[in-house]
Amino acid sequence: MLGCNAVSGLQTRQGVVVKRSLHRLRCGFFVSIVVAALSALSAPAAGATAPGTITEYSAGLHGNPGALVAGPDGNVWFTDFTAPRTVGKITPAGAITEYSSGLNPGSKAGPITVGSDGNIWFTDDGTTSAVGRVTPAGAITEYSSGLNAGSIPGQITTGPDGNVWFTDLGTIPAIGRVTPAGAIAEYSIGLQVGSELGAPVAGPDGNVWFLDFAAGAPAIGKVTPAGAITEYSAPLGTEPLDLTKGPDGNLWFTDGGTPAIGRITPSGTISTFTTGLNAGSDPIEIAAGSDGSLWFTDQGSTPALGRITTSGTITEYSAGLQVGSKPVGPTAGPDGNLWFTTYGSATPGVGRITPGGEITEYSSGLGAGSAPSGGAVAGPDGNMWFADDGTTHAIGQIVLGSDSPPVAGGGGSGPSTGGSGPTAPPPATAPVHRKKPLKCKRGYRKTVKHGKARCVKRNHRHHRARKGGRS
Repeated sequence: MLGCNAVSGLQTRQGVVVKRSLHRLRCGFFVSIVVAALSALSAPAAGATAPGTITEYSAGLHGNPGALVAGPDGNVWFTDFTAPRTVGKITPAGAITEYSSGLNPGSKAGPITVGSDGNIWFTDDGTTSAVGRVTPAGAITEYSSGLNAGSIPGQITTGPDGNVWFTDLGTIPAIGRVTPAGAIAEYSIGLQVGSELGAPVAGPDGNVWFLDFAAGAPAIGKVTPAGAITEYSAPLGTEPLDLTKGPDGNLWFTDGGTPAIGRITPSGTISTFTTGLNAGSDPIEIAAGSDGSLWFTDQGSTPALGRITTSGTITEYSAGLQVGSKPVGPTAGPDGNLWFTTYGSATPGVGRITPGGEITEYSSGLGAGSAPSGGAVAGPDGNMWFADDGTTHAIGQIVLGSDSPPVAGGGGSGPSTGGSGPTAPPPATAPVHRKKPLKCKRGYRKTVKHGKARCVKRNHRHHRARKGGRS
């Protein structure tokens, strides 16, 4: 038998590389052994679900699933936006249960979060405004005492103090606090006249931070656990849209006015960064990644996923996105990558970008007329979950796996503009970036531009909420 060529640099889907050259292999038998071994490494185990597999579940769902959150009980929880509204859960196996007993008549249960007490909390701007709690067993209690007259509870988050905090878009704009026992207090002293509040997040300094979309005077504010409010005026031309806590002890935001990516320190110093953004950029949402950077969606002239380091270096990536595809709802996954949903292309789907900028979109398994919305959340089962408000309403799961390890510092299809710079190795799983639905104040109407829901009054645009928002 003739000798075969040396084999070197063989690579499996798992990224296992054969470094040693294989000399003097004979054709046929030995080559077949090597190929078979590498193929075995790349194949899923018998009975296992292949990474990237999407499964959608609709049995037990009475309407349109909205906000999703990973529950403390190992399930994913959601609010159902179809009347009569409900609060529901889906198990890792896809079994859906919805609960309505305990909701106020005319309930409009909406934004949702996990409380420090191990329960799920939500705001309700229905016939009787309230803040609600549901236990892992499905027992619902709603609280209204302590709300301002004309209250419209909006977005909600869990504060560093162990209480739940929410924005109130009603007659008296306020930031509200509710204890695990259901005691509500609202605070408005320190807010500017005409405040329109959204995007509350737990800050690195023990306070809760928020955005104020007041017409002509946007600001970023904070409220202490005692209810003392301070607002910091945004620089001229700045229009903050989304807010998140950074790994550097600061808060970061997207700016739809300049456009830019912004940073605010706990003492209120604001800086904005523009170098590296694509021409015609329109940054919308932002989230902390597992690589120590911040990641954002850009739905401008060249839709992209962008990364900004804590020193302000911006890189945008678009190679790998389908033509017309626009990313929504960036969320750090347990695999060290960033996950998002897409719309606008012929095949909407769920996408992933590695720390090195490699983008992959998945759509196989989605139903006809599917419309994944609002990004995805990292489920307690180690997979990503998303809501689908397409032709057939459903909740979807996408399986993560070892075929998609985080790629630090390269391996991607390249940035759309600018240099990539060094990328730090990803640390342990980052906290889940919660998605909050849009709640518009009475007298305002919701519009959607570039997939971003916004509240509009007269000729002013008011950016109210997180990705995937619906009223």
